[in-house]
Amino acid sequence: MGISVGTMIMGRILDDQEDLKESKSFELDLTQPVIPFESPQWGNYVVGVLALFLELPIGSGLSSSASIEVAMSLLCCKAEQTYGNVPCGIMNQYTSCLAKADHVILIDCQNNTSRYVLFNDKNLCILVTNSNVKYDLVSEKFAENVGQCQYAAKILGHQTLRDVASIDEFKQARDKMSPVTYRRAHYVITEMQRTQAGAQALENRDYNEFSHLMYESHESLRKYFEVSCVELDQLVDLARSVDGVFGSRMTGAGFGSCTVTLVKKSSIEKCMKTINNNYKDKASFLSI
Repeated sequence: MGISVGTMIMGRILDDQEDLKESKSFELDLTQPVIPFESPQWGNYVVGVLALFLELPIGSGLSSSASIEVAMSLLCCKAEQTYGNVPCGIMNQYTSCLAKADHVILIDCQNNTSRYVLFNDKNLCILVTNSNVKYDLVSEKFAENVGQCQYAAKILGHQTLRDVASIDEFKQARDKMSPVTYRRAHYVITEMQRTQAGAQALENRDYNEFSHLMYESHESLRKYFEVSCVELDQLVDLARSVDGVFGSRMTGAGFGSCTVTLVKKSSIEKCMKTINNNYKDKASFLSI
């Protein structure tokens, strides 16, 4: 789902190339092939989008706004993978381009299609809780987990784990995988099932079922994908102890960052107070 905050890009033409504090400048010659920078590395996100955008044919017939938005999502994802050297998926870019008020998006990464799921219960909100901790394991562990999942798909004879027909098919190949590979793939395959069940639960306004799925998802991220941390686990446990909370889990790449909690609006202050009084560090909040 989208949120009502974002990123603004601003700039102005300068007559010199003097560095301003932490700012960095770089030049692009668009008459030559664009290659990734060694420094500043953040420039590769900009370079990547420009380079890939220049590869798109002019007048290619992308007439509908939806198709352009999907194309932009794929473009940004490819830029991050190719130039940012991050083996990411499409979810963040897709949501940033196609988020719709009062809805969540169910994305099928097998064919890059999606559908909107209505989520407009005025008695509920999403509480984003920032753990304000970040471990340095994110990039390394992220790439490692992607590699393990790709290897599991290969063992199963599929291009991706999205192609696996059932959990039974997966479990039959357990002896062919290392324990680590099995755990990583177990999370992904069961999470796909939870995601579809979660969309159905939201459509039915079955928040008790959705609560169960959220907690199960976090436990799987902790136990099988192994990307949670003590701080995130504590935030989930604290939220779970509050009446009026329908579920909580970590979000993002893990090893810090945020949790998302589905909570009654009437219980949000109590939830934040419980976290502030008991969390081992200092949390910050955003309600959606």
